[in-house]
Order: sequence, then structure tokens, then C-alpha cells
Amino acid sequence: MAGFVAVIVAISVAACGTPSEDDGTASGADEYVVGYQAPLSGDLSFLGTGNLGGLESYFDQVNSEGGINGRQVKVISQDDMGAVDTAVTKFKELVRSGALVVGGFPISTVNQGVFQVAAKEEVPMIGYGINTDEFVTPPNPWAFATAGTARTFVSMMNAYVESSAPKRGLQEPKVAVLAVDTAASKEVRDLVAAASDEAGWQLTDSEFIPLTATDANAQMAKIAQSKPDYVFLWTASPLLPMIANGAKANGLDSEDVQIVGADFADNEAIMSQLGIPNYYYDQINLWSQAKDGATAPMQAAAKKFGHGEELGESYFTDGWVEAEIIAAALDKCGDDCSGKSVSEALEETTVGDAGGLAGPDVGFSADSHEAYTHQRVVHFVPGKDVAVPVTPWIEWKEHEIHAEEGS
Repeated sequence: MAGFVAVIVAISVAACGTPSEDDGTASGADEYVVGYQAPLSGDLSFLGTGNLGGLESYFDQVNSEGGINGRQVKVISQDDMGAVDTAVTKFKELVRSGALVVGGFPISTVNQGVFQVAAKEEVPMIGYGINTDEFVTPPNPWAFATAGTARTFVSMMNAYVESSAPKRGLQEPKVAVLAVDTAASKEVRDLVAAASDEAGWQLTDSEFIPLTATDANAQMAKIAQSKPDYVFLWTASPLLPMIANGAKANGLDSEDVQIVGADFADNEAIMSQLGIPNYYYDQINLWSQAKDGATAPMQAAAKKFGHGEELGESYFTDGWVEAEIIAAALDKCGDDCSGKSVSEALEETTVGDAGGLAGPDVGFSADSHEAYTHQRVVHFVPGKDVAVPVTPWIEWKEHEIHAEEGS
């Protein structure tokens, strides 16, 4: 089956939940322990439940086909509720339970608090919210990003605007930013400001909203007043309907304006509710319920192992690919694994195009802890409810934008 680890010899079923007193302090001789933490309850649970479902589905499938290096893969999950103090406590618990690597980490601001502990304990963090420069520029041995960073997103927007603006007759494109209020969002704002100089854009406005916001009309009204050609969204999928409502209320629901979401706003079931013709997004991997041959193994595993309900949630594919990378690193690590040796293995791990789920060269190296080297922009067509690529897979580093320090 495409994307699965080649060396498979033992059999088990992945487990999740609160670690027990019998979990010990290190991975046992017959198992690898993989930790996971994210909000799994409350208003922010959408950030973790689908992602965990993807990760567990992958490891359930691997274990059913024999495991890795003669060992089980045991997944222990923790609900950190999106709170820094809780996240730090949960990370320490996972380390005490023998986790060699911990996945999840959807919120950049929370991750800043956990990072110091990860470095002290020498256990790597891997997840889609590890997306600020302090984690990956330069690469840090304890931080691995499995989705686009702020710099990745703005560099991709540079590539997209560069190719699309001339077709739209725009000589000096006007851009605005709407972002959730996190550390990574500030980087987006600063990088778009830098791009205004480097790429010849006009930054007309930047607005921020909380992750738990219920209305975006005021922010969209200010953006509409600035008359942008492009609106860049650094927001989570569940916020898209209220943003679309704000767009409609303020005349931003026209192809005269292109609204372009970041890669982690990937829930096409939610996009089908937007009712606007001008929504695009920066895609790093296929939507988990896409009708594509590459998604079939993932969908089948989710249903087979009891994760069918999570399959339609946000970040499911991210969790699946995250697990695929971790599994390949554990395979490299072999018999005598520690957090440090898993980190070293991750730096030598690639999974190609993740079984057709992504563009080329997904993985890490000593020089790059950002898993996705290529991305593309797709247009979500209302009525047809499909995402149509409008660019090929682009190597975003060829269009990289850097903000001046202190900007």
C-alpha cells in the first residue's frame, strides 16, 4: 500500500488515551511509544481531533501489517486544551511515559512554552503548528514542521501573485491580511510587509481575530475599505464561514478580489458552505475526503480502524502524513532509540510524495525542518464543491520572502 513503511515485522494495535502507571519511563523492547498532544476537547478541539485521527489511522494500519522493526507502535494522546501551562504538563507526562517523539502542536503560541521543555528533555516535537522562525530558522533538533510556516505561506503567495497578477491586469497588486491572533500571524504580517517592498505589492490593511471569534464583520469591513486585489487568510477552517459572511456583507465576494487561505484551512466540507466564488487556498496535501486514488488507502484505513468520523475533520491528512514521516524515522532509528536518535533519524527522512497525497520531496534534512518543499494554489469552485489546481506544484523556496529583523 502506497506510503506505508517498507520494513514491517510485528503486529499490534495502536493505543491512545491517558498514560497508565505501567507505561514506564522509556519505550519498551517490544514497542515504540509515540506521543500526541493538542486541544481534544472544548472550543479548540477542531485543531486536534481530526489530526489525531489521521495519525492513529496510519499507525493502526502499520501495526496491522506487522509494525516497525519487530515492534508495536503505541500512541499515547493527551488533551492540552490549547493552554500553555497544561501543554507543558502534558508534554512532561508523555516523556515520562516513554514517548520518543511527540506530534500534534497546532498552536504556535502554545508551542513556544513547550519548546523549552522539549529541548531540555531532548524529545522532538513534530506538528503543523510548529510554524514560526524560532523553531525552524535555523533548524532546531527538537522542532519539525509538518505544515507551512508563515514564511512558506507568504513565499507561496509571492509566487502566486507573481503569476496571476499580470493575467488580471494588475501592475502593483494591493494585498490585505486577515489572521488569527497568534505568534505565527505576526510573522505573516511582517513578511507581507517585506513582500510589499521586495515583490512590489501594496499592503493595504492587516487585521487579527481570536481563534474563538464568532464574527469577522468588523475586520472584513476595514479590509474592504482598503480595496485590495488579494486578501490573504491565515486562519483555521472553522472560521471560514464567518469570514465568508463578512466578505458578502462588505462586497468582497467577487472575483475582482481573490481571497486566499493558508494550507491549514483545508476542510473542503466547510468550504462547500461558504457560498462565495472567489475562495482559493494554498494546498500542501490533498483533502482527506477528496475523490482521488491517492486518498483511497487513507480513507479505507480510517474506516477500518474506527476513525471514520474524524476522516471529515480538519487536518486529518496532516496527521496521516505526520505519522508516515515518524514511522519512517523509527524504521531508520532501529533497535536502540532515544529522543535524540529519533531527531537525528528525522533529519534523514523523506517519504517522497507521501503516496500521492502531496507534492514532491516530503520530509526533512539537517538543513530544513519544514516537511513540504512544494505547494500549489487551488480554487474551490462553489456548486461543484471541488478544489481545482490553478498552479502546478511550486518549490516555494524559489520565491522566498524574508522580513527584516525588527520589522
